Amino acid sequence: MRKVLLVKRLSIVSIACIFSFVLLCVLGFVSLVLLVVVSFGGNADFPADCAVVFGAAVHRNSTAGPGIIRRVRTATDLYNNDQIQTLYFTGGFGSTYQEKSEAMVMKELALKNGVKEKDIVLEERSTSTWENLVYTGP
Repeated sequence: MRKVLLVKRLSIVSIACIFSFVLLCVLGFVSLVLLVVVSFGGNADFPADCAVVFGAAVHRNSTAGPGIIRRVRTATDLYNNDQIQTLYFTGGFGSTYQEKSEAMVMKELALKNGVKEKDIVLEERSTSTWENLVYTGP
């Protein structure tokens, strides 16, 4: 009887220790994320000559995914507020079913948001972030 009771107590203590450790890890991670978000005020100097907008998911029927929508919205807001002169949209074909490149989908969104076609440069060959940088460079 005493042995069973001891095993139960040890099990409860072990579970409590594991739970406490996981809780401390989660609280530490959340605290770190909050610290970074609150402390980072950004370091971009505006106005800028250009901005590189990296591609993201394009869904069937060449529909922009949420990543592209957010990125293009931010870029076009900066452009429309005269903070950026030229937008470089990067991204090739991430899927075999894509009819348009990621860059082309972003260009179409930007045109709808008031960006002039002459202020848009497309990079449509890349298949990775590294290639985005290589093909966009001078």
